[in-house]
Amino acid sequence: SSNQQQTTRKTAISEQLPDQLETIQAWLLDVASTLCTPSTTNSRKLQRTRFSGNTAVLLLEQWIDMADAQLAKLRNFILPGGSPGAASLHLARSVCRRAERRVWPVLSDEDNHCDNELGVLLNRLSDFLFVAARLEAHVAGTGDLRYCVDRKSGNLWQRKIL
Repeated sequence: SSNQQQTTRKTAISEQLPDQLETIQAWLLDVASTLCTPSTTNSRKLQRTRFSGNTAVLLLEQWIDMADAQLAKLRNFILPGGSPGAASLHLARSVCRRAERRVWPVLSDEDNHCDNELGVLLNRLSDFLFVAARLEAHVAGTGDLRYCVDRKSGNLWQRKIL
């Protein structure tokens, strides 16, 4: 029925996204292991729990480029939302940004044994989650909710959502 197609369309998932998210979850477990291992731990355990994000960052960059190529160029701020999947990805992006802000001071500590690439990984991950949310909204047929400051009326700027 048409109603069933509409529901399916609004909850559509980008084809590659489930596999990408599964890979990201594995990376995040490795990142957590690296961050939680004290620098005073024996070198063998430090080596075993060490995670370098170099390869992950390169893969995230590729995923961002592939997703971005399927979307209209962004000319405005957008409001988080769209489809339920897109809203979840926007929420994940916010959590990732918060984690990034909290990890950088740890990475900057002189006693730190972690690779600074972990901070870069979290930064690129949040960018990926943003593009993935936009793509998910696009695939679901809801698109972006653009936020614009339109024009000035008296002393106030008129804001609108498109």
